[in-house]
Amino acid sequence: MSLKEIIFLVIVFFMACSPSKKQNETTGKQENKKFQPVFTTEPGVMVYKANSFYQDKVPVILSQDKSMIISYPHPKDLMVDGKLLLPDMLEKGYFLDKKGIHQNTAFLSLTYEEYSKLSTPPSTKEMMLQIKDKNPISELCDCGKRSAFTDIINQLNQLILDDRLKKVCKIIK
Repeated sequence: MSLKEIIFLVIVFFMACSPSKKQNETTGKQENKKFQPVFTTEPGVMVYKANSFYQDKVPVILSQDKSMIISYPHPKDLMVDGKLLLPDMLEKGYFLDKKGIHQNTAFLSLTYEEYSKLSTPPSTKEMMLQIKDKNPISELCDCGKRSAFTDIINQLNQLILDDRLKKVCKIIK
C-alpha cells in the first residue's frame, strides 16, 4: 500500500469516526449522525481471455472511444522483487491479471521485459502506434477480492473447468 493510500485511509477513518451534526428541518435542533463509509483498497481479481496471445505484452488502458491512452504503467511498475508481473495462465485460455486489466485495455507490441528496461515510458503518441488491436479482450470477469481466495490459481481453474466462472464472477465483457 502506498503512502498516499495510507494517508487517505487515515483521513477517511477519522472523518468516519467523528460524529456529524445535522440540523433537523422541523425542530431546528442538531442531530448527531455517524457516517460509515464502505470501501476497500483491494482491487478485484480480474480474469480475462484475449483474441490473441498477449500474455507477455504491456497493457495500457484506452479512453472509452479508444482514441487515446488514458493509463499506462511506468517501466518500473512491471517488476517486483526482480520478477516480471506477467499474468498467470489459467485453464481454457484464461489469464489472471496482475496489472489492472480493464474493458478498454489494449496491448503494446512491447513485451514486459523490453518495457521494464526503459528508463521512462514512451510518449502516449508512440504507444498508440504500437497497439495492434484496440479490442483484444474477448472476455473479462471480476471475481471479487483476492483475500476471499485461499489458493487463487487452483480455485479459479476449478471454476473454469466446472464452467462456473461466469456464474460466480461478475461479467464485465
